[in-house]
Amino acid sequence: MRLFLLLSLFFVSLTSHSEPIKVGTIGYPPYVIWKDGEVSGFSVGLWRIIAERLELETQFQHFDYIKQGLQALKDQNVDLLIGSVRVTPELAQDFAFTQPYHRVKLGAATLKKSLSYWQHIKNIIGENFFSYFAILILLFILFAFFIWIFERKSNNSQFRSNPKDGILEGAWFAISTVTTNGYADKVPVSWRGRILATCWIVIGALIYSSITASLTTFLTASESTNKTLIGDSLNGKKIIVPDQAMADLINEKFNTTHEKAHSMENSFSQLENDRVHSIIDDKALLRYYIQDHAETEAILLNTSLEGELYAFLFANFASKFYTKVNAEMIRAVSDNSLDRIRARWIE
Repeated sequence: MRLFLLLSLFFVSLTSHSEPIKVGTIGYPPYVIWKDGEVSGFSVGLWRIIAERLELETQFQHFDYIKQGLQALKDQNVDLLIGSVRVTPELAQDFAFTQPYHRVKLGAATLKKSLSYWQHIKNIIGENFFSYFAILILLFILFAFFIWIFERKSNNSQFRSNPKDGILEGAWFAISTVTTNGYADKVPVSWRGRILATCWIVIGALIYSSITASLTTFLTASESTNKTLIGDSLNGKKIIVPDQAMADLINEKFNTTHEKAHSMENSFSQLENDRVHSIIDDKALLRYYIQDHAETEAILLNTSLEGELYAFLFANFASKFYTKVNAEMIRAVSDNSLDRIRARWIE
C-alpha cells in the first residue's frame, strides 16, 4: 500500500511538471507576430530562450487588447503576459513586472504632405544649418574688414585705402582664399595680414571637411525614411498616442491635442484621412506597420523622445514561475542574449 502511494505521488509530480506554462501575448509586430498559427517576434524570441533554459513547454494565447490579457491573468487563465506590455505605476499596483528588457524609442508617423516645405528643408540640411551659415557670413565680413585694415597702408595697390573698394577687395580675397587657397592676384605683405590669412585658410579647410561630412551623412540618410520630427511642426496639431502617459510626456514639450489609439489599423486610417497630423508611438511598431503596408503614404520620423519600459507581467510576485523567469530575464540581459534578439527584430 505504501509503495502504491509513493508511485502515485511520483506519477502526479511528473504530470504536474510536464504541464505547459500558459503565456498570453499582447501587442503588434515586431514584438509579437502571429502567422499561420505560429508565433514569433522580439518578445516571443526572448521568452523562448528563457523557457528553454527552464525546460518549460509553452502554450501561447493571443489577446487583442491589454484589458483582455489582464483579465485572463487575474482569472489564472494564463500564467504571464508578454509582448508590448508597458511598465506603468497603475499596473505595478495590481500585478508583478519582471526585470524590464526594452526601453521604447518613440517615432512619429505622418504623411509627406503634412510636412511644410520648411520642414522638408530642415530634414535635409538640419536645424542648425542656418546658425552655422550665419556664423560663417559674420566671419567672412570680419575677415574682409580686418584684412583691409591691415593691408591698406603697406599694400595699397592690392587693397585700396578707399573703404568701399578696399573692403570689396578684402571680400574677394576672402572668397578666393577659403575656396581655392587664393588666385595669387592678392597677397598680404604685412605680418598681421599674413597671420590673419593663415587663420582664414585653416577655417576654410575646416569648413570644407564639415560640408563633406554633412553631404556624406545626408546621402546615406536619404536612402531611408528615418528623418527627424521638428517639434514646432506639432504645435497646435492633433496627434494619436497610445495612452495618457504618452500624451503627458509629449505635452511637456509640444502644444498638441491628442486622441488615444484604439488599434494600429485605426490610427493609420485616421492619419490617411487627415483627421490627425501624426501618430506618436513605439518607433519599432510604426516602422514594421509602414514596411508591411506598402500602400500607405505615411513616412516614419525620428523623435528625441523615449517612452516606457517593456517587461513580462505576472499576476503577483508569488506566482509559480515568477522568481525563476525573472532570474533568467536578468541573465539574458547580462549575457547579451537579449541584444542578439533585439538586433534581429528591432534594430
